Amino acid sequence: MTLHQSTVLKGVALLFMLYLHLFMSLENVALCHTCIEVDGIPLIILLTRLTNPVPFYIMLSGYGLYVSYSNGRQNNIKRVYKLYIHYWITIAVFVTLGCWVVGGSGYPGNLGILLGNLSGISHSYNNETWFLFPYVLLVLSSTFIFRLFDRMNPVILLFFSVVLYLTTALIRHFYLDYVITHMWIYHPIRFFNLLFPFIIGMMICKYGLILKIRTIYKGKFFFLILVICLLRLCISTGIFNPLYAGIFILLFVQLRLPGWLDNFLFCVGKRSTSMWLIHSYFCFYLFHDFIYGAYYPILIYALLFICSYISAMVIDSINVRINKVLASVNR
Repeated sequence: MTLHQSTVLKGVALLFMLYLHLFMSLENVALCHTCIEVDGIPLIILLTRLTNPVPFYIMLSGYGLYVSYSNGRQNNIKRVYKLYIHYWITIAVFVTLGCWVVGGSGYPGNLGILLGNLSGISHSYNNETWFLFPYVLLVLSSTFIFRLFDRMNPVILLFFSVVLYLTTALIRHFYLDYVITHMWIYHPIRFFNLLFPFIIGMMICKYGLILKIRTIYKGKFFFLILVICLLRLCISTGIFNPLYAGIFILLFVQLRLPGWLDNFLFCVGKRSTSMWLIHSYFCFYLFHDFIYGAYYPILIYALLFICSYISAMVIDSINVRINKVLASVNR
């Protein structure tokens, strides 16, 4: 997988994320004009089963970090440092805006709340950043994970990651209220839950599965993607999300996209980090009524995308300038 393809897939995952967060709840869908239902459930809710953006991002990270590891780049502290700078910029902008828009509703809160959110340990400002801290733990421990993988039987390591994934999924299912109110157990559970898709991404890279699939099967990959999507629509549980995401990635990179679509997804992918960090401020926390005021799902989606993309351009511009200043100071 090339860097360009990885960025395109990040664009796909980001578009999935916007859709999921807009239309995953009956409460918000009730604010929309829906005309198609399946067994009493609006179709736009059922289509959220096809999204599952977090496994996409984690697999792409596992793939990319293993490439870096294989090339001798094994210190990821700088990567984490840059991510936190990016994250803090979004907090500075949108929490300040939140103090003005919804003052007295948790922005910025007391010192403990502020520090918890700045570290990523807490995500009360923006719940959709829940996987920031577990992702950071994965990045920092990735070299150890890769070395362990290289020394162990890969089947055994994969087996243990599946067991951990299923175990943590069950714990979250049966003890969710306890888990989400105790960060000391929440983040380890999330870490081990995300370890499985992370290892899948690593294995896709290590064993060259993309090229192998292209060599073995020379048929129509778009048709296979449709089949996988139809199967995912028929499965209500999210336990198979990592497998769905892995198969989707393996098939999607085989497609020859039209130039305009490839360029569009690439542009979105380049802004995906900022759009992830800020989109929910628009659709949930600060401008919920404005976004859903568009009434029609396609207009709601377009409005959120436009607001998020334009804001991401501003955030990315600030981020580039700050990183340049910090780089010059550290010379």
